[in-house]
Amino acid sequence: MKDNPHLTKRTFPQSVLYYQFNKKFDVPKAQIHCSIYTTDWKFTKEPATDLLIAFYTSIFKEHFKPVLYLAEMANLQFQFTFASNLVSLAFSGYNETLSHLVEEFFKNLETFKGEKMESMFKDKYVEMVKTLDNFEKNEPY
Repeated sequence: MKDNPHLTKRTFPQSVLYYQFNKKFDVPKAQIHCSIYTTDWKFTKEPATDLLIAFYTSIFKEHFKPVLYLAEMANLQFQFTFASNLVSLAFSGYNETLSHLVEEFFKNLETFKGEKMESMFKDKYVEMVKTLDNFEKNEPY
């Protein structure tokens, strides 16, 4: 087997599957990267867009805190980023419970409704406004 991953299956743009044997630990490691594309947000390339994306990121982290904690305890990694037209997700880890993390994540994603989390939105909004106000008042060094 080569030292580099080799392409096992390609159904691009939906999915690409690579395989590489782990010689060092003899334990399977998986990495899953996926992107959820949307046109619902209609973000533009303005500074306000960056603030809105930061706002959504903090709300998202708050909503998924229990899932992320359990993943961390199982030594699984999860990252997500928001962009103007997509949410990019990355799951990785040696543990065979990675599939459970992905499944749990998407179950929780279905319950991620902004209308139902109005108080969380208000709290995060106040927190972000305070942070931005304090930024101007801080010393440069």
